[in-house]
Amino acid sequence: MERQRLRYLVTGLILFVIAGTSFYYAYSTFSRQSTFNFGAQQWYRIEADLPSGTTIEGVFSETSGRAVNFYIMSSAQYTSFANRTWIGVLYGLGEVISSSIAYTTTARDTFYLVFTHGNGLNNNTQTVSFARTFTNLNLVYLVSGLGFVVIGCIDLYLAFRKVPAGGVPPGGGAPPPPSSPPPP
Repeated sequence: MERQRLRYLVTGLILFVIAGTSFYYAYSTFSRQSTFNFGAQQWYRIEADLPSGTTIEGVFSETSGRAVNFYIMSSAQYTSFANRTWIGVLYGLGEVISSSIAYTTTARDTFYLVFTHGNGLNNNTQTVSFARTFTNLNLVYLVSGLGFVVIGCIDLYLAFRKVPAGGVPPGGGAPPPPSSPPPP
């Protein structure tokens, strides 16, 4: 194999490996399962710094069958909640024993997943089992992976294209030699 063809082949294969790495990092998932309790007059929070477009999915249940409230709050909303000045939530479920959740973030922020006591249960300790997954698609890695695939395909095409017997590919190379003038 010619040296230039070998170079195109190796470069194309390296670009496919880089593209695979980009695709791997373009889609990230983080899962966690925990069981926790929160005492009388308290709440439980899970803090997560997440980029825009992250999907938060999960399933929870209160182990003794008593109702809880679940909220997803932005950092500003949580600060307001903690200071006892309620300004709302991004996502909420009230008075449930168990439920599944799904929410997609719209901006990068520190999000708080907060559990509070259900009505009339403020003086009780409650225990919650919570399985959650954070899934994010990074468009920069996805687009760069696609770009590496395209360039890799071009390199492989150049490595395996047919070259005429003269060694110059069609449409390229040196111009034909000038014709000599006719004899006198």
